[in-house]
Amino acid sequence: MIITIGSTKGGVGKSSLTVNLAAELARQEVRCVIVDADPTATSETWGRDRGERSPECPHVTVTPLRGAIRNTLMDLEEAYGTVLVDVGGHDSQEFRQAGVTSDLLIIPATTSQPDLDSLEKVSGLLEDFKTFNPQLNVRGVFNRIENWSDGRLKEARAYVSGDFPEIPFYDAVLHDRKAYQDVMRVGKGVIEWTDYKAKAEFQVLVKEIVDGQA
Repeated sequence: MIITIGSTKGGVGKSSLTVNLAAELARQEVRCVIVDADPTATSETWGRDRGERSPECPHVTVTPLRGAIRNTLMDLEEAYGTVLVDVGGHDSQEFRQAGVTSDLLIIPATTSQPDLDSLEKVSGLLEDFKTFNPQLNVRGVFNRIENWSDGRLKEARAYVSGDFPEIPFYDAVLHDRKAYQDVMRVGKGVIEWTDYKAKAEFQVLVKEIVDGQA
């Protein structure tokens, strides 16, 4: 399975979602690899920090790829079983190559209006992706949500379901917790951290992701 975590906007937490998903899959003994196709190399840095600062945690392979990545993604899927692709926050060759190759595209978004408006550009890309990859499953996830913003979250859900029905959002929500920042500097996931709320909400999301692909 190839899972791409992508958006045409930066700052929505793509890399954080990618590495935390990898950490949880590793905990479940699911063999996976992260492909860092983002020039900022956040996932690649996380992988290096994991090996150096958290060697007690299950190993996660992170490989940087740029440009025409489609054939390599398929080779990695055969070798590892599960491939997580972290693409940059813009329309790029890497995003397009991953989009026409993946089984699942997860689009993170916050409840800010600029993030929600950026879904229009993603929606345009989906038409191209599905022309070549009609079986692509597309889902959104609300990320970095303030704990006090239930009303704003409800409004955002109504907005995306009305304007972007082609991007159904997961029920699970990831909140704006310090734990998601703290784990990055030591190469861990929140499931390996001490914040039980972050751990619980992320495992709920992963279960929804896995069940949706079953």
